[in-house]
Amino acid sequence: MKFDIKKTFLILFILEGLGAISYYFSFHAESGSARLFHQSTPRLLLAALLFLVILLACTALISLFTRRESAQNLADHFDRVLVGETSKLHLVQLILFCIFIAAVEGFFLTFISFPPFMRPITLWLAAAGLQGWLFLRISYKEQYTPWRSSIQAKWRSYSPTQHRVFLVLSIIGLVYFCVFIPLNSLGWNDPNRDFMSGVDEGIQYPIAVQTLTAGGTFASTVYHVMVNESDVYGHPYVALESLILLPSRLIYGPAFGDHLQLNLFLLRQFINVLPMILAMFFLVYLFTRFRSMWKSTALFVFLLTIPGVVKFNIRFLHPDSLILLLIVLTIFFLQRDRFRFKKNFYLAAITCSLAAVIKLWGFFFFLAILVYLLYGLIRKSLTFKQMALAGSGFILVMVVTGLLTDPGLLVPTVFKELIAGLTGQISNRTVGYSDLGANAVYNKDFATWMTFFQTYYLRDFYFYLSAACLALACFWGENKLHALMTLMWCLVVLIFMVNFLAAKSYWYMMELLIPLYPAPFLLPALAAEIKGPAWTKVFNQPRSSRILWGGVILLCGSQFVINLVTIVTSPLILGYAR
Repeated sequence: MKFDIKKTFLILFILEGLGAISYYFSFHAESGSARLFHQSTPRLLLAALLFLVILLACTALISLFTRRESAQNLADHFDRVLVGETSKLHLVQLILFCIFIAAVEGFFLTFISFPPFMRPITLWLAAAGLQGWLFLRISYKEQYTPWRSSIQAKWRSYSPTQHRVFLVLSIIGLVYFCVFIPLNSLGWNDPNRDFMSGVDEGIQYPIAVQTLTAGGTFASTVYHVMVNESDVYGHPYVALESLILLPSRLIYGPAFGDHLQLNLFLLRQFINVLPMILAMFFLVYLFTRFRSMWKSTALFVFLLTIPGVVKFNIRFLHPDSLILLLIVLTIFFLQRDRFRFKKNFYLAAITCSLAAVIKLWGFFFFLAILVYLLYGLIRKSLTFKQMALAGSGFILVMVVTGLLTDPGLLVPTVFKELIAGLTGQISNRTVGYSDLGANAVYNKDFATWMTFFQTYYLRDFYFYLSAACLALACFWGENKLHALMTLMWCLVVLIFMVNFLAAKSYWYMMELLIPLYPAPFLLPALAAEIKGPAWTKVFNQPRSSRILWGGVILLCGSQFVINLVTIVTSPLILGYAR
């Protein structure tokens, strides 16, 4: 880093610190606890710490002018750490950016829950984090590849077939998205029903509107934006809803919430339909790598026409398609990491954390992550100490992501209400809804669940076929890691559902069954990997692969036909849309 930039950073840091100290002393302690300068003893100690930080910064600045050789040696060491063989530049920048975001959130929380005297400190931290990020970006600009160049290079790394598959699936996804526009933009063909579809939209819509509605004071407006105490779904979900409704808010002003039909249409399309398409897109890539046009297209259409998926996309608002996307992305990043325990491993922690914050689903990845770490240890990809550090790092990234994306967790009253709300929801889900009384639907056994699986997703033969193919793929083929992570995920979710979950809403099954659904497409590739006695060579013949593909097409085709018939004839699917 150049000397001039260091000097500029330190001078700004010192001046901003002096301003923060001055602002800090404008907040007086309560008269009974005030000691000196109208401050209590703990606040005076905090002020002394701030002065010490400024003094150290002044010492560093003076050294840059008076001890240039020592300062240059220190700068060289700093450069080696940041851009040496094990570059830490991007990690340091990420930490600085997180400090900036956390400090900004802390500043706004001083209007809600945090002590007001923390306001100048959070502003100082925010300025320091942002300036540090910018100065590093300027100083080491040669270390960065432009986004456009990175995307172009990545695109060129794929084969022409993969390019065509990507484009074809994108067109299919766009058509699929448009198919649901009339269904989600029109009301019910029933004069006794309003535009909302059931209890869920009636609960979630007012919260999304309130988030974009100004309060009577600045503090109440901040509260609306940062805290959603009335909803059990995490703040990232509500924030996404608000972002989708922002154009409506800008066009119609404070009365935007009255435009119910437009707003719910936007939410249904961009909260339900779009994340569902993206989840299927990544799922197809995981299973086919886009290397075959017919396999990728067939699987994509197959997944998009699952009856439960079609029903979910019609006049409904719920976070489960977003959760499904985060689950698929978590498996996707773990597969890309391939026991290197680097960037993709921690990207998986971010998506896992978001799934946990929004609807607790991310916590079900505990077995998959544990197996991933142990597998890395067995493969000697890392030592036991490195495994412990990687696991701790994964948890730390999850915690930081959760706190940064849901600042309401730091407000004690809101946290208590959230726990109370979740406790009630868990009770309803694990015991059942009291208004229905004793009901066989609440039986906690696999047979009852299979009845619902067959109604909305798949027949029993296809469930067992998919489970068997996924288990076999854990031992053979190039998809062992992907299959293992998916199997660990499905195993935990299935055990939880069968043993603890009494309520059986059809969208609860989505997170289990859709990652499992494409597993038969792995079967033909497994035959070539079977090694053993001479008689096993029959599996390695091209004819064996063709026979297996024929079986897969027959079985998947049967399930596909069943899905289409269910969509057309079931009163629970298209009949629901009339």
